[in-house]
Amino acid sequence: MAELEYDNVGRRQVAVEEMFILQKGIIHPFNPYFRMWWWLTIGAAAVTGWLIPYMIAFLPGRDGRGTAAYGIEAALLAIFLGDMLSSFFVARYEKGVLIGDRKTLIRIYMKFRFWWDLLTVFPWDWIVLSAHGLLGSSSPKARFVSLLGLLKLVRGGLRFTLITQTAACSSRG
Repeated sequence: MAELEYDNVGRRQVAVEEMFILQKGIIHPFNPYFRMWWWLTIGAAAVTGWLIPYMIAFLPGRDGRGTAAYGIEAALLAIFLGDMLSSFFVARYEKGVLIGDRKTLIRIYMKFRFWWDLLTVFPWDWIVLSAHGLLGSSSPKARFVSLLGLLKLVRGGLRFTLITQTAACSSRG
């Protein structure tokens, strides 16, 4: 009798759950493609943890379009917006039970995490700086408004707490 490896058992369990439990269009949280996406968002959170304090300290008022920092921050924004969108289509485990009903997933996400994601992903600093004509300025007012960028660090913190939750979930089997 062949030995069963965790990877083979895990792949089969994911396939069975995707086939019989999840609604069409819902992604299993252990789907390998989703896992790659998830680790990309972890990397983006780590880059955010370094980039945002750097930009606030050394690029007051944001330098605006055409700079490397602006491009990196725009790419990070796209990744996090994609992550917000994916949250409507990824099943989740609640107390060991896989939830794959779209309406339930939306309700759970909209109840709490969506608002944190919106608060921490939306580029409040860019909007306020642009609205006041301070984008690229190094005035004290621009430096103060740039502190709104610190909200993005909360996103990284939330992402890293999800790592511990996921690690606890993946230690099954």
